[in-house]
Amino acid sequence: MSTIDCVIIVAGASCAGKTTFLKKLQGPDRPKLPTDLQAIDLAGFSVMNAMDLMTSAATEACPRRIILHYDIFRPITFYDALSFDIDPVLDLVWTARSKMVLTLWEDPDILRERSVRRRRDLWKKVVRRSSLRHLRANVDEFVGARTRRNKMRPWFASRSRLWQLHESWFEFVSAAGVEENWIIRPSDGMSFSALGGGRPTTPLWPMTPGGTKAN
Repeated sequence: MSTIDCVIIVAGASCAGKTTFLKKLQGPDRPKLPTDLQAIDLAGFSVMNAMDLMTSAATEACPRRIILHYDIFRPITFYDALSFDIDPVLDLVWTARSKMVLTLWEDPDILRERSVRRRRDLWKKVVRRSSLRHLRANVDEFVGARTRRNKMRPWFASRSRLWQLHESWFEFVSAAGVEENWIIRPSDGMSFSALGGGRPTTPLWPMTPGGTKAN
């Protein structure tokens, strides 16, 4: 198996904006990034999702520099588990010599709205006349997405509930010895915060008058 020199994980919940963020990273108007990441030349990196990476690793054709698109709901939607230890793709990337993580956060209301739009787009794909020759594959895609969405729905009940999953992710990443660990909120002008002790150094949402996070 090829040795991975460097991995940058762009993580987040489904519909948090990972794909859009990755397109911006590779485009001419690259978003502002934390200092250490801003200096990295990303031209030589291969952008992959978890399934692509597992396939390439199985054929011993794993790239040496990777940007991994990672959905933090994967353990729940694919393995019906709450532990990130169960996901083999993470075992693979943790062998990299250099590891950095950018986690995208969005509030549940935003994720729910985007999820509804995605569901409508998938359904339009199913019934579109030009796609009828791929009907079986499109229906399977729609049903699979609906099943995963139903598993995610309880976590979108409140900001604090969704944050529990993120905290588990941050703790897992910290234990893996990641050198750079940042959290980004795309809908807030790509604002980012360093993570220290498993928590962001600045709040990602307004505080209540008593100083606690609003639910």
